[in-house]
Amino acid sequence: MKRVIVFTFIALYTMCVYSQEATIGGITYKVISSTEAEVSYGDKSATEFMISEYVTIKNKKYKVTTIGNRAFYKCTNLTSITIPNSVTTIGACAFDSCKALTSITIPNSVTTIGEYAFK
Repeated sequence: MKRVIVFTFIALYTMCVYSQEATIGGITYKVISSTEAEVSYGDKSATEFMISEYVTIKNKKYKVTTIGNRAFYKCTNLTSITIPNSVTTIGACAFDSCKALTSITIPNSVTTIGEYAFK
């Protein structure tokens, strides 16, 4: 019985900590670890984005390390995006169907780019 209670507590704590989100400047950031956040969504009507290197969610600072899968999917008005050096991963289909995108600089810090990231 103790194991079930402990497991339930750990599961609920993990869900509370890692399901936190904040939307800043049209970008939704989601906590993915105790120190890191990812870009999970971009406002579909925006034309430009500047991703933050750090984001504060519920009074805690997180380093933005990932652009999540399909984060900017079908942001058809998006023409430019600035990615900070903190980002190491660009997820699958992250910029899929961003037909107006003409300006993007991928920093040297990016070591992984998912399939169809720029389809």
